[in-house]
Amino acid sequence: MAAVCLTTLTEQWIRDRLQLKHPFLGDVRTLSLPGTHEEKIRHLGKALNNFVRLKSLDLSYNAIVSVEVCSSVAHI
Repeated sequence: MAAVCLTTLTEQWIRDRLQLKHPFLGDVRTLSLPGTHEEKIRHLGKALNNFVRLKSLDLSYNAIVSVEVCSSVAHI
């Protein structure tokens, strides 16, 4: 069975997948979003804009074809 691919990653998808309840995403330092056999990320979009203190980002095993670098994560 082929993987289900997301077209664009969204902030809400990240919150749902990681069950983030904290309202301020700027407190997040590490984000792990590895792809699975059933689900892979293709585009990052601007979903990471509010993760302003992010130091580590794991996007392994995804099928990313487009990256829009936002200023908040450009240093990673």
